[in-house]
Amino acid sequence: MKTNDNQSNGRRMAGNFHRIIFWVCTGLALATLFTLIFGMAVKYLWAATLTPIFDLPEITYWQAVGIIILARLVFGGFGHRPHGLKEKNDRLSRFSHRTKWHDRAGDKEATADATHLSGPDQTHYQAFWETEGKQAFEAYLAGLEKK
Repeated sequence: MKTNDNQSNGRRMAGNFHRIIFWVCTGLALATLFTLIFGMAVKYLWAATLTPIFDLPEITYWQAVGIIILARLVFGGFGHRPHGLKEKNDRLSRFSHRTKWHDRAGDKEATADATHLSGPDQTHYQAFWETEGKQAFEAYLAGLEKK
């Protein structure tokens, strides 16, 4: 028995449509649940901490939700921050610099030791590591601290 391709495509599309509707409804339900939970948490935390300490009035649930939204706008945005090519190139160049330094030094410890340094110290560290090694650099830093 041969089935009609149009009928099977229609059933498949209807199944996908129902699946999409299910996930949209699930997402909205979860968003509502999180809003209720975080709104109540902010309301009770405000009442437990800020009201007795600073003698502020208690807030309503909707004021707590507004505080959450305001804090997200001020401190975190809503995601999808644009990352320019310059930032990506900087991150990639730093990674490749570490890889090159690791290959050149031939020692994993040398790369890890240089990560906590910045500016002129890192430049001095690289020069000393290439010529005299870690002990000489530590003696060099000890001499700098005495000055």
